[in-house]
Amino acid sequence: MRLRAILFGVAAMAGICLPARGQLVSHTFELQPGYNAITIPVLRGNNTLNELLPDVPPGTELVKFNSSGGFTVSVFVDPASGWNPNGGFAGSLFPGEGAFLRLPGGMPNPVQVSVFGQKPIPHGLFNARPGFNFVGCQVAEPCAFEQLMGFTPQPGDAVYQFDNAVNTPGAPPQPSDASTTNRYRTNGWDVAPIIPPLRGVFVELANAPRVIIDPQILTVPAGSNATFNAIITGGTPRNFQWRRNGNPIPGQTNFLLTVTNATQAQAGTYSVVVQFMSGLIVTSVNARLNIAVPPIITKQPESLVATQGGVAEFSVRATGTAPLFYQWTRNGAVVAPFSLDLTNLVISNVQLSHAGAYAVRVMNIAGSVISTQSATLTVLVPPLIIRQPMSQMVNPGGNVTLTVDVHPDATQPLSYHWQRNGNIIATTMQPSLTINNIRTDQSGAYSVIVANPVGAELSEEANIMVAGGGGACNLSDPFPGCIITGPNGIVQGVNLDATREPGEPRHAGKRGSNSVWVTYISSTPGIVTFETRGSSFDTLLAAYLGNTVDNLFRVASDDDSGGFLSSVISFSVEPGLEYHIVVDGHAGQRGSVVLTWRFEDTGDELPVITQHPRSLVVPRGAAAQFFVNVQGAVNGFQWVFNGTSLPGATQPVLTIQNVSEAHVGRYFARIGVGNRFIDSHPADLDLREMDGPGQPPLIRAFDKFEDLLAALEGDPPDARFTPASVVLGYTGSQTFSTTGSGGQNGEPVHCDVVGGHSKWYAYIPPTNGTLHLNTDGSNFDTLLAVYTGCCTFATLTPVDCDNNSGTNGLASSLSFWATSNTVYYIAVDGVGGVTGTVKLNYRLLVQMMLTNLSSTTNSLTFQLNATPAWPFTVQRSTNFIDWSNFLTATSASGIYLFTDTNLPPNRRFYRSMQTP
Repeated sequence: MRLRAILFGVAAMAGICLPARGQLVSHTFELQPGYNAITIPVLRGNNTLNELLPDVPPGTELVKFNSSGGFTVSVFVDPASGWNPNGGFAGSLFPGEGAFLRLPGGMPNPVQVSVFGQKPIPHGLFNARPGFNFVGCQVAEPCAFEQLMGFTPQPGDAVYQFDNAVNTPGAPPQPSDASTTNRYRTNGWDVAPIIPPLRGVFVELANAPRVIIDPQILTVPAGSNATFNAIITGGTPRNFQWRRNGNPIPGQTNFLLTVTNATQAQAGTYSVVVQFMSGLIVTSVNARLNIAVPPIITKQPESLVATQGGVAEFSVRATGTAPLFYQWTRNGAVVAPFSLDLTNLVISNVQLSHAGAYAVRVMNIAGSVISTQSATLTVLVPPLIIRQPMSQMVNPGGNVTLTVDVHPDATQPLSYHWQRNGNIIATTMQPSLTINNIRTDQSGAYSVIVANPVGAELSEEANIMVAGGGGACNLSDPFPGCIITGPNGIVQGVNLDATREPGEPRHAGKRGSNSVWVTYISSTPGIVTFETRGSSFDTLLAAYLGNTVDNLFRVASDDDSGGFLSSVISFSVEPGLEYHIVVDGHAGQRGSVVLTWRFEDTGDELPVITQHPRSLVVPRGAAAQFFVNVQGAVNGFQWVFNGTSLPGATQPVLTIQNVSEAHVGRYFARIGVGNRFIDSHPADLDLREMDGPGQPPLIRAFDKFEDLLAALEGDPPDARFTPASVVLGYTGSQTFSTTGSGGQNGEPVHCDVVGGHSKWYAYIPPTNGTLHLNTDGSNFDTLLAVYTGCCTFATLTPVDCDNNSGTNGLASSLSFWATSNTVYYIAVDGVGGVTGTVKLNYRLLVQMMLTNLSSTTNSLTFQLNATPAWPFTVQRSTNFIDWSNFLTATSASGIYLFTDTNLPPNRRFYRSMQTP
């Protein structure tokens, strides 16, 4: 149960308004059936029971010992009625007073009861009297007799403690019901009592003289007066002698001691020696005089820059006599009133309204100081698109202007990165893009990334359609479509409602589901080129011979050779033959289709590439071979690596020995035909290093997210992407190139930083653990982002992202708790669209477990379960403080057995560690 309100008090001293000096504290009692001896060491308002205990169970009784030796009882009725005084009990309980708290019958065992308030400053119990007193420690710390009472014991004193709840029928417990009794005799205590916190005790006082100093602790500013008062009980004093630090103070022989114009040199412990008329000499307990030192700010708050929606935290450090109180202001207005130890001001969900100049005032009993260093909060606002670019249809040669509006609060400067089909075509500082004299092949899905120093937002797509004619023939579903002829032309259409037909092949070897067709017939021999530039989605393009859709012979096919995710094919035609041309959407994409063709009347005959090179993944130092097979006459071959011709690589087979990072990248074969050439499809070479035996046949990074999904599913079957949960292991790296990669329609802006040339990878943890990812060793400025979800960009859920936390300030690094058998999609991009070689390193550290298998008199045998194939260290200690390394080792399986011999006679403890 929790108290429902927090109260603060104020006290005036030395002309300064201070908050209440007590530290805010809360305490919890565990109550058992029966009478629980308690004390409540907090100050809360007037310390009435309604303020202290507003949430106890109805029917709870509080029993308080009174001055006549009897008890008064107060009963808690219910939360609405509160405590009902009974028998004259006023219904309050102050620090140092004891009571019994009894739960009503039928309550669960135990019951938790909480109290909240200010920590009191201990003082002497001036109302203590000879005989029995029911008292408790004034703060929630164990206390001795002197701290309990405020004076020294005398022979005949006794302390009666109740270690557990007491069940006494019909009446509250008496001292005789105590579980422990401590007695003070002429030679001292039989056993010196230590009174537990929150526990009430009976103290029996002999009828003997006592001396109490009020207050026990006194803190005053330098230059002010401090007065101690000697309170006498149980006898008549003859004379007084005050002492400081045990030494008599000349002339101070009155019951009052006033230290005038106090200085730091006068701080210390004060006591008084009293001689009574009976001849007895009694020395008081020590009181403490503290000379308050005004606060000094040792670390000024510093200016901050925060992003809207983020967190800003100002901090200040100050010295001076405790307690110190802190008040924070913004532009002179209080934003956090005086609070104890409020050294940090945390602003969550930062908004523009939080911007301004912040200052802090630090105050204690001796004075106050305000920060002098200007601490300004600057709030940066990411861009927010409030008006999207609009789709348009225009005739060839017309002008198109696309415009986007951004919320005016967005932090300047803003940059606008315009895209067609997910690939950046222009970067400007203006919110509009104008295309003059537009061509049909400039149709497509246009969008813009609006960026500023703190974020980026991707707009919706605007479809620009440039009407191109095409006559009566349009792309259609199903096969074979209408017939087109002539030396050049254009057909347009959409594949929104198109479907795949039974037996229809995979076009360009990729998955599609929305194909549209036309049939091309030439009247003369030559070479024809088809392309889909201007289409609004990622197209697949192919040409076939054959009479039925399930019995086609592929002539040519392509995925991305046309740029902006469009396709281009060229092939030789014979007059009168029907060439079936198909356009499909990669991985089911749909939209507007623009298909153009041009015919070249020539005697040259293009060969047919019957086998294109395939992407490879090899371990370091292995050999890699790329193949290209061609049907037809050719002049020769030239292999190209990352856009550069490889010297001497002029055969249909390219062999690379001793593969290293320098060989990672994109390869294709350029094939000479007369005075022209044709290019094979590109293939990537990745370098793979991992723990465990063997290497997977094809785990690689993919330019397109959908191709990664297909490989994870083993579709198409020749992808040979072995299930990641089996082969990716715990520790490894993949080196790949982003050269030649691009963006996609709707791809997230990774880390809210403009990129544009990403590749995708996947990791499936074999067990739960902390997954560490970084791009250390990459040769360009990388972005690293991790997602879960499937199977479109719109359904991805961000997990973590990083820009520059790697070792050199350009590489990326992050870590997060990963769950077994969950697919984590990893995107690596380049800041500002840069490309290069990526080294993606991963390490999954599992939670380690030490198990004691067997032991003898001088040895222990343990089993350690740790991360496979990664070093671990076992340490040992005899005291949980001083640890020494016992062994460092690596286990391929993650399971390690070891024995520690020659054990010491005392206990020994062990722990294990693994470093990321």
